[in-house]
Amino acid sequence: MGRMKDLDIDRLNAMSTEEVFIRFLAELFSAKNYVVVETPERGPDLSVRSGDDAFVTLVELKVHRSKRIAERAVPNALLQMKGMLDATAAAEGIIVFTQPIDARYLTDLPPRVTVWDLDELVRQTRSFPNLATELAELLRVLQVGAERPPEEAGRRTITAVAELLEDDDVASPDPRAGAAIVAELDALVAGKADATAFEKVCQRALELMFGNDFAGWRPQNMVDAGFQRMDLIGRLVAGENPFWSTLASDFRTRYVVFEFKNYTHAISQEQIYTTEKYLFVAALRSVALVVARSGVSESAMKAIRGSLREQGKLILAVSLDEFRAMLLRRDAGGDPTDELYGKLDDLLMTIGR
Repeated sequence: MGRMKDLDIDRLNAMSTEEVFIRFLAELFSAKNYVVVETPERGPDLSVRSGDDAFVTLVELKVHRSKRIAERAVPNALLQMKGMLDATAAAEGIIVFTQPIDARYLTDLPPRVTVWDLDELVRQTRSFPNLATELAELLRVLQVGAERPPEEAGRRTITAVAELLEDDDVASPDPRAGAAIVAELDALVAGKADATAFEKVCQRALELMFGNDFAGWRPQNMVDAGFQRMDLIGRLVAGENPFWSTLASDFRTRYVVFEFKNYTHAISQEQIYTTEKYLFVAALRSVALVVARSGVSESAMKAIRGSLREQGKLILAVSLDEFRAMLLRRDAGGDPTDELYGKLDDLLMTIGR
């Protein structure tokens, strides 16, 4: 699937997922030859009309991250839409749910009200390949990988994404994209001059390798009232990669911090201590991956072992050579996390009390 860069970085960072989903619905209705009209401040999420038709359709979005929608959610949404229709001159209303709806809730709808559940939303989008790709990404973002066992989380949603990806017009990943990023990394020099470029290229590398395992990437994320700034953080979602699923369950983490060190020398314990400050076990943010151009010193490894032993915080560090190997393994059809499995095994099997 061709990843939506604007959706992943700019739009999801600037707006909530619900706001992005509403914008997606506006694009979908525009593609279906509807015109988006101004919506009152306390009105529905979206108002549209078909071509020259003067009658307006109200569109209300109901975002549900859990596949088990509360029993009263659908009836309440129907009553809300009925009230909005009664209060306006709108011709009809559409309620969009982000999960499948049991058919028993859809047998006695109020007049002029239509429900699009996840299955119907997928059908409405299939004719528009670009929007199908964007919907697949949004559905993936809505999954929260650490809430339920990975093999159960969002199974129905994952099926819907798979259906979208069957469309031949959806672009396939470039099989040589990893090598292209390796070439960009090789063109950068160690030190402060290329530090920002190093961060950006590493971020694109992570999106390429692990885009299906993370959502809502946030670069330069501020914590602690802005006094601390991590290079990148990503939210784990339910996926098929057992490495990230294992971290989500074994280390009770929902978020992974990424740090990029373009240093001319191996990083020391001080850099590990800085990364450790970004991790907060109670906030389900207990894992970090550090990409260190020149690797890690022995003092840094001692700090990594101490962080895990004393606070339950997992920090994995890879050198630039190892990071390159991960990208090239991806191109060759292998699993980039093989390198990380080795790091994790070495750390867990050698750490002392």
